[in-house]
Amino acid sequence: MNTRFYAKIENIKFNLIIITVGLSVSNRLFSFLSHCCLNLFVSESNIIVVTVDFRLLPLHPLPAAYEDGWTSLQWIASHTSNDTYNNNFERESWLLDYGDFDKVYVGDVNCANIAHDLAMRAESETLPNNLKILGALLCCPFFWASTPIGSEPVEEHESSLAMKVWNFV
Repeated sequence: MNTRFYAKIENIKFNLIIITVGLSVSNRLFSFLSHCCLNLFVSESNIIVVTVDFRLLPLHPLPAAYEDGWTSLQWIASHTSNDTYNNNFERESWLLDYGDFDKVYVGDVNCANIAHDLAMRAESETLPNNLKILGALLCCPFFWASTPIGSEPVEEHESSLAMKVWNFV
């Protein structure tokens, strides 16, 4: 799994945000668009962004991307121990020097479904060293229900593309 860090360097500890950018073919981890947007995001805030490049469909069907997200959180959590090599994860010294592991958030720029899943899973399962997620940044969230709610169309609800995708997830 590939990761990339975005941060402005100062002598302070930064909030950590794990951004998942892997499901959209047009918005990959090393794409120009992702790079520009995340650089701007980091330059205007006191954060480190750790991006995760997920395995993609069709070679890696779901839930591979969700598992990649969970593995990335476990890797982040491995940095909170005094072991230099913890839980089979190699630690990143730069992240140790600048990351504030008491302020970890998850986020997603592709429908926010994986970030939501990670936040919920971190609440019900224990991450290494009891790392806690303080919140989630849900950009362009997409949630669907088995029955229409609010302004969702009632006609053709079951046969809609959104319902087919939701049933798949």
